[in-house]
Amino acid sequence: MRPHFLLLFFFHLLLAISSHSQEYFREFAVSDSTEYNISSDSNLVAGRTRLYLKTNTGTQLLYHFNSSDPRLFIRDANIVAPDLWYVIIGSRYIGHDSQLLRSTDQGTSWTEDTSFYSTTLPAQSLGLIANYRSLNQMHQISADTLALFVAYYSSGIIYSTDRGTSWQLWFGNTPAHYPGLFSCGQKYYLYGIEGDGFSASMFSFSKELLFSPDTNAAWTHGAGGYHPGCFNGGTPGCIYAPNGSRTGQFNHFKHYIDSVCGNLNPLSDIHGNTTDVLAFPNPNDGILTVVSSKNGSSLTIFSRDGCLLEKRNLKEGNNHIDIQTLGSGLYFYSISSGLLEPKKGKIIVR
Repeated sequence: MRPHFLLLFFFHLLLAISSHSQEYFREFAVSDSTEYNISSDSNLVAGRTRLYLKTNTGTQLLYHFNSSDPRLFIRDANIVAPDLWYVIIGSRYIGHDSQLLRSTDQGTSWTEDTSFYSTTLPAQSLGLIANYRSLNQMHQISADTLALFVAYYSSGIIYSTDRGTSWQLWFGNTPAHYPGLFSCGQKYYLYGIEGDGFSASMFSFSKELLFSPDTNAAWTHGAGGYHPGCFNGGTPGCIYAPNGSRTGQFNHFKHYIDSVCGNLNPLSDIHGNTTDVLAFPNPNDGILTVVSSKNGSSLTIFSRDGCLLEKRNLKEGNNHIDIQTLGSGLYFYSISSGLLEPKKGKIIVR
């Protein structure tokens, strides 16, 4: 690769990190040239077994994933950071074995990453997922937070808050399979692509429920939880996409999110209801803004094992809370504002 091309490549790669919230969908065995936008004049292109960089100077081969099995190809590609890339290699059949490959030298060399086995293998033993080696897609939620979408039918989602060094189970044992999340105001939308016996569907949940534990089967498809049985079709509160191309289904959901969230007031939820208290952004870089409707409110922050880390009194309006000393990770908060019940949720510090 020529020196001037390398300089251009790494300049655009740095720009790519600011766009990790952009969601892409790669349809297995169909999307032979998925383009991931890096900047206004450059894209990362994923072919069946090759990665390319496409700029206004031309297209350059970055890496060829050779395999003796012609059924294997790139299911997903992610640039998490300049020194951390991931690809998922597998066949067209979701639910089958796959490989997670990691590069720490901008795609020059790749090694298999099996760190997620310590989470998916026990989940399979408990019957929560069907195949501990089956990965469908990866989704980057923040600079350090990743989600992996696992298996088929008895499927699940695992997550990491340290860029993939360690993984935890979010939920499992669902019939539908999910490739990613959209962010919209104070809600996330989890979307699923059409499969055998279930429709392409999407539903929303409060951001404070992100990575909440699967206590009492809260994420099982059924009444009483915040995961509606969307896979059956025609369920109130669910958004459905037409049958057909899975890429087209993804575009249907993204168009819905763009139309709903395009002019969203950041202090309101997706229905325009002003919240009594609000903590944002989430994830954040160590500065948390808490909006309170009255004086005398208080904020408490706890570690994942329940230890009290911070307690702050709040005034009416915006309260800017410096929590950089907590370090990167997942934390729990509670805001008491004279309500019958405190507002509780999770925050991620990047």
